[in-house]
Amino acid sequence: MDWNYHNIKLTYSKTTLPISKAKHVSKLGSGSFGSVLGITKFHHRLGETTAAVKLIPVSNMSRLHGKSPWLRVPQDDNETSTSSSSFSGSLISREVENCFKIAHPNSVFTYKFGFTSLPKELIELYNLPSTEKDQSYHADDYDSCASETRLLGKFDYFGRKHGFADALWIQMELCGPTLRDWLEDNFDAKDFRVALLQLGIVRGIIEGVKFLHHLNIIHRDIKPENIFFSNHPGYVLPVKIGDLGLSRRVVGEENLVWGESAEIFSDESAQLTGNVGTPCYMAPEVGQSQANYSLQADLFAVGLIMWEVLEFDKIRGNRTSMFYDLVYGGIEDIVDNHRIIKNSKELIKNLTKREPIFRMHSILDVKLDVPTSSTFFARDTAEFANCLEFCSDGDTINLGVGTFVGEFCINRNNITVQGDAKFGSIITSSFWGLLIQGDRNTVKNIKFDTCDIECIRIHGSYNTVSNIVMADSLYGIVTYAGPKLGFYGSYNNISNVSCTDVNYGVAMMGSHNRVKDITINRLKKDNTHFEGITVTWSVDNQVTNYTGTGFLSAQRDIGIKVRDGCATFRNCNCGRIESHGNNVTLENVVADGDVTISGENYNIVNCRSDEILIKLR
Repeated sequence: MDWNYHNIKLTYSKTTLPISKAKHVSKLGSGSFGSVLGITKFHHRLGETTAAVKLIPVSNMSRLHGKSPWLRVPQDDNETSTSSSSFSGSLISREVENCFKIAHPNSVFTYKFGFTSLPKELIELYNLPSTEKDQSYHADDYDSCASETRLLGKFDYFGRKHGFADALWIQMELCGPTLRDWLEDNFDAKDFRVALLQLGIVRGIIEGVKFLHHLNIIHRDIKPENIFFSNHPGYVLPVKIGDLGLSRRVVGEENLVWGESAEIFSDESAQLTGNVGTPCYMAPEVGQSQANYSLQADLFAVGLIMWEVLEFDKIRGNRTSMFYDLVYGGIEDIVDNHRIIKNSKELIKNLTKREPIFRMHSILDVKLDVPTSSTFFARDTAEFANCLEFCSDGDTINLGVGTFVGEFCINRNNITVQGDAKFGSIITSSFWGLLIQGDRNTVKNIKFDTCDIECIRIHGSYNTVSNIVMADSLYGIVTYAGPKLGFYGSYNNISNVSCTDVNYGVAMMGSHNRVKDITINRLKKDNTHFEGITVTWSVDNQVTNYTGTGFLSAQRDIGIKVRDGCATFRNCNCGRIESHGNNVTLENVVADGDVTISGENYNIVNCRSDEILIKLR
């Protein structure tokens, strides 16, 4: 299923640097643009959370008078400038404006950014480097007037000279180990589980690049060091593509992938710079001084990385020479077919052609030939995440008894995920538990416990969710859709669901969903607010046989709330009811509290309540 997106600009934060409020800070690494720190901090609602903060040295900054010494802005006070003459604007254009606020499973999620001034003491405390270890950049791309001030050296140079160094900070999702870590680890290449993991890695890279190219973004530095596993112990899928420091928007009509109009892309109209990226994975046309290349250049790196992943035991230690033999020597017999991906050899050969004219043209042409309709068994977190990555349409995943920790995503169609019949299969998460992105999937017999955001979020349509137990979470089930978001979340069937101490039981933003046999119980007696079933931005949702208990009138808890749209509720017994939509039907409904209705064409049949207040518009 293709991912749609909504272009929401990242939050430009005028607060202090995130690490200033962190409980714990650690140095994660350095790249061609700056340093990355891992932070742990306390969120008032989510509790303890983690994130990564990238610090990029910049110049031409001005301190804001009367503000915190942490806070600085570009001298022209234009934080979203894309002028090629502005170093800070150039960085934002590539590293920030090319990041979209969307939870795509194969792209590193970026939260917000800002500008700051790093005191000398902080530079020394976190040992921000003063030398470039990674030469994967082109000097013309940066504001480098002297060698000692270039890139990472700016932290140390300006820290010693002025007592502080200006920086752009970007707060991102914290990821796990890199693909390079995996390639250098010891695995048995003959183990079938390794073969399945290889399939999941390759498929994730393809989907991540497809997402970037859908936005007409050329990454220009795809390499194992910029591909990350999820933030869990070990190597857990999905893999995520990060580090957009060298990325550019392409606007030429010949580069458009999905056929959108070029007018919507306006930030990068100049010719792309040559000799940009990491030499080992750089497409030949990019390495030329007079570069003329497009999104197709990313495919060259994808092909080499695919080969490296699928034949890591053969390529390890001989990468440079083997890459040269394949690309420039034309020795294609050194590539072998993978035992699961039947067409891997053909894909690698066609992706790594030296001349672009002979290379595959679009990421849409990269299709994996793998067996279909398989049944998998997942015993732990890693196996479940990996099964979701390498499964194909029509597959079944059986969960064993145990706890599965993470953010899991069904990104394909007609997948069945079923747990232990006695609800011994438990999913817990610090974000959402299960995201259903595809269509016509089935999820059943699973318990969700202590999911900090949502237990189940449904973006797809015609999915079936049944026999679900949820407890101690913020949201239960959300069918997600909205204006201009491109997500559907409609025609889903949700049944036999039990929620205990879930602040928002079932929230419907899609249309034509059918919900039945739902119980929502509030046992907590704290001052938090609870809502049983809510309807927003939708039409023709129907709820049947819903029971809500324990709602507190003192906290103004709501059993049913219709913000807008139309819906039908039958055979329900719950707390207060608020309806502000049109064409709302309440039939055989008992409300333990008042019923407030404001809208048109409402229909009330055989309902009982302490008080029914109808507000006519």
